[in-house]
Amino acid sequence: FGRAVQLLLSRSPYRDIAIPWSPFYASDWDAADLFPTFLQMFIYKPTLLQSLSAPHVTTGVPLSAEDADNASLALSRATLWESYRTLFWADFDLSIYEMENRKDKFWLDIYRDLHKEYFPWKQARNDYQPCSFLHAHLRAGAPPCHALPQAVERDAGAGRARDV
Repeated sequence: FGRAVQLLLSRSPYRDIAIPWSPFYASDWDAADLFPTFLQMFIYKPTLLQSLSAPHVTTGVPLSAEDADNASLALSRATLWESYRTLFWADFDLSIYEMENRKDKFWLDIYRDLHKEYFPWKQARNDYQPCSFLHAHLRAGAPPCHALPQAVERDAGAGRARDV
């Protein structure tokens, strides 16, 4: 949503200037994610979601307050899941980092133990998610750059919690 708005509101006739794409992003990579991440916050406020929404295409009826509440509640629950998944990966990373002797336990054993602890479903037979870094070499410096938009989102989210 945010990336589409950023692209549509840009006055630049060139897509690569409006939104930096690989391999043209260089130092603008964090700025490319700032606006979309910031716009995600508006969806969680039912009144803002209602005011931003357009009338229904066929009926012409605007989004009702109840539908806006239901949509923002569903999105809030999805955010909870994403936070829980992030905690799992943080715990996995820290478990490997804090190992004194890495020969004591293989990373896949740690992954399987934590998966049992965090998730109620059975792990797939060939689930080696930490190994699926097929395109990691393309964006070697990209993951740290996502910290800025996430920090802005969390800061605004703290203000959002005070508003409720």
